[in-house]
Amino acid sequence: MSSLDAAEATQYDRQIRLWGLEAQKRIRAARLLVFGAGGLSVETCKNLVLAGVKSLTLADDTPVTARDLTAQFFLHPDDLNKNRAEATVPRLQALNPKVEVSAVTGLKPTQLTADAVANYDVVIVTDALFQDVAAVDDLCRSQGVKFYYGLSLGFFGFFFQDLNHHDHLVEKKSVNVDDASTSELVSIDFASWARVLQHNFKGTRRRSLPHLFLVLRAFHQWQASNPLPQGVTPELLEHVARVFAASGVDENTVNSDFVERVLMSTHAELCLATAVVGGVLSGEVIKAVSGKGEPLNNCFCFDGFESDGRVFELGTAQDDSDAASSTAAPPVQEEAIVEL
Repeated sequence: MSSLDAAEATQYDRQIRLWGLEAQKRIRAARLLVFGAGGLSVETCKNLVLAGVKSLTLADDTPVTARDLTAQFFLHPDDLNKNRAEATVPRLQALNPKVEVSAVTGLKPTQLTADAVANYDVVIVTDALFQDVAAVDDLCRSQGVKFYYGLSLGFFGFFFQDLNHHDHLVEKKSVNVDDASTSELVSIDFASWARVLQHNFKGTRRRSLPHLFLVLRAFHQWQASNPLPQGVTPELLEHVARVFAASGVDENTVNSDFVERVLMSTHAELCLATAVVGGVLSGEVIKAVSGKGEPLNNCFCFDGFESDGRVFELGTAQDDSDAASSTAAPPVQEEAIVEL
C-alpha cells in the first residue's frame, strides 16, 4: 500500500480527518483508466485527481468540437480539432502535481486485453453504447478490477457500477456511549452489466421503473444501425415500445413526452447534469477504492427536469455462469437520493 509523506499528509489533511489515514493510503494507491474526455468524464476525473489517486490515464480518440465546449470546462475554443484527451490532461495535471495524469490515443474499450486491464484498479467507460459495454465489464470482473459506465446528455445522466464482490466498512454509532462508534465489515455482490441487460421488469410498478435506462437502451439499439432522428417519429416510438415490451414492461407505459425530452437532450452535454452525475460517480469510486462507506447498488439515473436522482438495483448477482438459467429478476429496488 502506498505511504504518504509529510507534504501529502498536509495536502490531504481534511480527507484524512474525514475517512482516515488508511483509507487515504488506499486512494493514493489507486490506478484509474478512464475512456472518454467529455463533460461527465472530466467532472469525474477532476474530483478523483483532487482526491489524490496514484494515477489517471485518460483515453480518447476524438477531436475537440464546438459541442464539447458546453460542458467540458477544461477545453477552450483554441483547442478545436485537437485530441480531447491530450488537450485535457495538462489542465487536469495542474490540479494535483502528485497524481500521474496521462493521455492515451488509439485505444478503445473494446480493444482492452486482460493484461492491460490488470494494470489498473478501476476502469471507467463513458459515452459508449449499452451493447458495447458488457464485454468490457466481463473482462474487468475476470481481473478483479472495479468497473463503471456512465453517460450524460442534456438534462439527463446515468451510470452503472460493478464492484463484483466488495467488502467495505460502515460506521455504527454506539447506543450506549456518547460519540462512540464502531466499524462493521459488510459485503455486497454486484450484478454484471450483462445481467443488468437481462433484467425483466414484469410486475414492477410504473413509478418504480427506470424509464431513462429503458429509453436509453432503446436509443442505443436504434443507433447500432441508424442515426437518431432529429425529432420523435412514429417509427422511433414503436421501437421504444418494442424494447419496453421485450423487458417485460407494458408498451403502453411509454411516455412520448419523456422520449422527446431524452431525444432532445442527446444533442449536447450540460453542466447541470455532468456536475451532479459526475459528483456522485466520483464519490462512488472514492468509496470503492477506500473501502469506506456503503456503495450504491448499482444504477443511478438523473433527471434534471424533475431535479432528482434515483438508484435502481438491476440484475441479479448470482454467478454469471447461471445467466441462461433465468431471465426473471427480483423487483426493482429503488431509492431517491438526490433532490435539488
